[in-house]
Amino acid sequence: MKGKIALIFLLIVFGLVLSAIYYTFDNQIRIKNEIIIKQALELQNKSEKIQQLIKAIKERDKKIMELQRTLKERENELKIIESQISKIEENLTKVKSEIEKLSWNYSQWVYIAGVHDGEGAILILEGELKIGTGKVLVDLENAYLDVSFQESLNKALRMINKVFSKTLSGKDLILRVRKPGAKKRILIEGKSAGVAIAVLLYALLENKEINKSVVVTGAIDENGNVGKVGGIEAKAEAAAKVAKLFLVPKGQKPFRSPIEVKEISTIHDAIKYMIIEK
Repeated sequence: MKGKIALIFLLIVFGLVLSAIYYTFDNQIRIKNEIIIKQALELQNKSEKIQQLIKAIKERDKKIMELQRTLKERENELKIIESQISKIEENLTKVKSEIEKLSWNYSQWVYIAGVHDGEGAILILEGELKIGTGKVLVDLENAYLDVSFQESLNKALRMINKVFSKTLSGKDLILRVRKPGAKKRILIEGKSAGVAIAVLLYALLENKEINKSVVVTGAIDENGNVGKVGGIEAKAEAAAKVAKLFLVPKGQKPFRSPIEVKEISTIHDAIKYMIIEK
């Protein structure tokens, strides 16, 4: 009897132990399942977020591609605009150049030493170049010039062309002759103005500046040679009033002079003394 009771007790204890074990194992399984379910839900959420991110990235990439296409189009448009601007600038440069040509002019002046009523006289010969057709105009303010002035002018023009290969092509030359302070017109012989005219033409065509402290007298020929003239002493007296140096043809240096005198033989000699090199 006691053996049966003990057996039953053992069976009951064993059942309780099995129940406890089962409960514990079942609880662990349930906990693990809950963890797995939770992790699965988290993975699902992460997967959904990843899908959303992928979708957002694709949309962003699409927008980037659209922006790149737009940027490429704008770059092409910019190149076209730059090309058009370059052409416009070229045209503006050409127009500006043409305007400058139309409005271009250059002027210089030189002293002319002459003789009037036996006395030396100093006149001013102004020259101005403008865009034109090669015409020569002479304006006399308060002086008369004899026909030899025209001859000297023609020789100077031919000499400039022959010696320096310069012409009035595309330009007009305006010459103005005046006697500062003269109350009445005076007559000046034009042969002795040849070198002065030649130097003035050279300065105008070469865009050079004339030294205003020098006065020159002398005829000029087509080869640039300086010829003798009269009235040297009287001209020296007049030159001393306006300048520091008086240039005369070779062999005509006066014995006495109130001004420094140098002899010249060619147009190159005159240019050496009269043109300011910058």
